[in-house]
Amino acid sequence: MTWIRTKDRSKLEHECRLYVDDAPPRRHYFSVYVWETPEALEAETPDDALPVPEELERDGTGDVLGKCCHTPERIRIDADGTETRITRPKLGEIHLVSGRWTMEIVAHECLHASLGAALHLDDPDSEEHEERFCYRHGTMVGDLYRWLWEENGGGS
Repeated sequence: MTWIRTKDRSKLEHECRLYVDDAPPRRHYFSVYVWETPEALEAETPDDALPVPEELERDGTGDVLGKCCHTPERIRIDADGTETRITRPKLGEIHLVSGRWTMEIVAHECLHASLGAALHLDDPDSEEHEERFCYRHGTMVGDLYRWLWEENGGGS
């Protein structure tokens, strides 16, 4: 059974699509959501994120300031037993808190997204795998950071 969760957008300040494809046609993306408060972010995201070790928490508030959630993969099984992985255009979501994001938080959440995109889109045996991964990650961080500055006026 597939569950579709509808977000309460009343506390959502901004949203966009962050495309991850290397070149046109740009089809695969992460939805990016910027919430008013940490509480709004927590209320509108799944509760299955990895725990953050206390020693890595930087601001001391205990607030979750970013999350990256991945879209579950679909696998089609044909009558002959052949399995085919189906990659949907939306690979997942990145969630941030308005005015509280930093370059470190943006890079951290984009790294989660880059890893997820690599699992869905890349051939790990390719000689270009590492370069493609690094290029995609750098592009995602730059695109998201510039968009956040334009739309949200800078983080903390």
